[in-house]
Amino acid sequence: MMEFRSISSMEKLTDDAKCFSVWTLRLKNMLNQVNPSYSTLLKLIERLPSAVVTYDGWRANYANALKEHSRIEESMSNQMSSDSCMC
Repeated sequence: MMEFRSISSMEKLTDDAKCFSVWTLRLKNMLNQVNPSYSTLLKLIERLPSAVVTYDGWRANYANALKEHSRIEESMSNQMSSDSCMC
């Protein structure tokens, strides 16, 4: 995802709590530009009953359920997985 200008030029999140909501909105808008399916997943993630603390916890408790409930095509899901592993 870093090859997209909007993502690479995004300002870093700081410790200033007042700026968090603005930063979050910008992140959501940028991710939506890269792939509209991210919006669907982000909305579902925001409704999770508890915080996701670790990647292992994510995989064990939420990954499959979100894939199923988001109704995102398998090819798009695979693309988003590869996007997140580019670091």
